[in-house]
Amino acid sequence: VTAAIGVGLEGSLGVIRKHLRPRDRIGKPLTRTTSWRVVVGAAIFLLAAAGGSVFAGLIVWADLEAALFNPAIRGDTRIASVRCPVLLAWGETGTVSASFFNPGPNPTSPTVTLTRSRYSALYHEEELRRFQLDPGETVRLAWEVRGEAPSWGLFVLVHLYQHASYPLRSASQSCGILVLDIPFASGRTFAALVTAASAVGMAGGLLLHIRGAHRTTSGPARRRARPHALGALGLLVLVAIAAGALGWSLVGLAALVLLVVLAIVMAALSLTGE
Repeated sequence: VTAAIGVGLEGSLGVIRKHLRPRDRIGKPLTRTTSWRVVVGAAIFLLAAAGGSVFAGLIVWADLEAALFNPAIRGDTRIASVRCPVLLAWGETGTVSASFFNPGPNPTSPTVTLTRSRYSALYHEEELRRFQLDPGETVRLAWEVRGEAPSWGLFVLVHLYQHASYPLRSASQSCGILVLDIPFASGRTFAALVTAASAVGMAGGLLLHIRGAHRTTSGPARRRARPHALGALGLLVLVAIAAGALGWSLVGLAALVLLVVLAIVMAALSLTGE
């Protein structure tokens, strides 16, 4: 994703440099301030999009890795209530939680197994909990997870398995937690800062690019549509980040694929001067 956006940045700046002294409809040279806004706006936008896409790619990758973690143990249904941290700083403690509900008329005592990865998906540790659920009762359980011993040096993989206990069927769910060496902030704070910086950078860069190109935008419709393409690219970055944070790995992966395709198309059009 970063490489494709980088090609788009290089191609866009190459075309922009060809028009550092654009002229209006009557042939009067425009000021360099307009071209400066176009260049800086495009650079800010694409750099912010690249940073956001890298972050989105990492958190989506974490959930995709988690989907393959502990594959031999799968429940009949999924535990939709699982909540995991998106990002943990190295050594930071986070919380994984899930809710369990007894819809039957009789008490039940389900057992839940939490499996954490250690250094690799092949090595892990387990924690079992057995608890009482009265009819109509909901219990929310929480487990502490530390940002240490990550798989691939990046992820802590978590797998929850609810053993069948009438009337509850077996159920399971996995999640991946990104682990980074962040000395100045918690994982939640850093994730919020990255997301905000990416969104603000893309919005500000796009606005600057549009204002700078307002008097110079002419020629083929493809060139006039460039701000719309940048807006679509930014929207895909934000969708990928949101999907990764919510654990919708397939949605996030689809957004990243579309992002790469759009970036390649934009780069191709820019390099051909369209």
